[in-house]
Amino acid sequence: MPVMNDFLISAFSFALVFGYFGYFLMDKKGGFSLSYFILLAIFVEVSHFFNLRATKDKWYDTGISNGYLSRRFEEETYYKEANKKNI
Repeated sequence: MPVMNDFLISAFSFALVFGYFGYFLMDKKGGFSLSYFILLAIFVEVSHFFNLRATKDKWYDTGISNGYLSRRFEEETYYKEANKKNI
C-alpha cells in the first residue's frame, strides 16, 4: 500500500520535527518561526523522495498522481502483452 506508506512516513517526520526540533525553533513569544515550517517541509519532502526511490520499479508515485501513473503502467503492460500475442 504505497499511499499508506507515504502517509506513515510523512506523519512520522511531522511528529519528529514538531516534537524534537520544535522546542529549539520557537521564538520568545511562544510562536513558531518561519524556519520551523521550512524545516518541516524539507523533512517531509525528503521522506517522500526516499519512499519514491523504494517504489521506483513499480512505476507509481505515492502522491496525488497515484491513480494516473498506476493506470499508465497497467495500460503499457496490457499493450506489451498484446503485442507479444499479435492481437
